Amino acid sequence: MIMGSASVFQQALAVGLVDELEIALTSVLLGGGIRLFERSIAARLDLVRELPSKGITHLRYRVAR
Repeated sequence: MIMGSASVFQQALAVGLVDELEIALTSVLLGGGIRLFERSIAARLDLVRELPSKGITHLRYRVAR
């Protein structure tokens, strides 16, 4: 489990430390920061699960090796 910024995730993904990615997606504008997928990603992400509900969607991706 990685808890941190988008930059921490991008670095961990770049060196192969990420097997799965789970995102809780909601439409809230916070006004700043960097995008999770701002940099180009060399890995392919396969959608494993999508669980929509009111106001939030939970997404789980597996990193294809």
